[in-house]
Amino acid sequence: MIYIRQIIEKNIDELKEKYTTLKNIDKTTVLMVTLIEKFGIVQPIVINTQNEIIDGNARFNACKLLGKKEIPVIVKEFKDTQEEIEFMLSCNLSDQYSSFNADLLYEYLMRTTKEFQEVITGYIVSDLFLPTSNLTLEQIEKIEQGKRNQNKLTDFFGE
Repeated sequence: MIYIRQIIEKNIDELKEKYTTLKNIDKTTVLMVTLIEKFGIVQPIVINTQNEIIDGNARFNACKLLGKKEIPVIVKEFKDTQEEIEFMLSCNLSDQYSSFNADLLYEYLMRTTKEFQEVITGYIVSDLFLPTSNLTLEQIEKIEQGKRNQNKLTDFFGE
């Protein structure tokens, strides 16, 4: 038997955040505001039967900031707290194990506007790939080493 979970609209005031301290979602919320304004809400949030948000805190907060009264949700019934936590963790951690085909990512990003590129990546993609034909190999290596050092600092201290 195939069971399709139904997407329903819920009053945003009925929903409660449950796992809010797992990730810092401030930056994601800002990004979500932009994406929801541009595309609408295309991915429902997941809640449990007590109206607690299991996946989708950034989308929820973006909708609140935008003054939305209702939000699409999927209600998932979990057999116990352990299953709920495992589901929440899998939703939040799965992106960390993803990697991209850099050539395809670059190709697709170059098909978007500079404004969209800056919202999604924080940069205008073409600015990252400036011609280096006037630089020596030693200069290029110094630039790359500087980028690696900056990445280490950012990884340690945050942005």
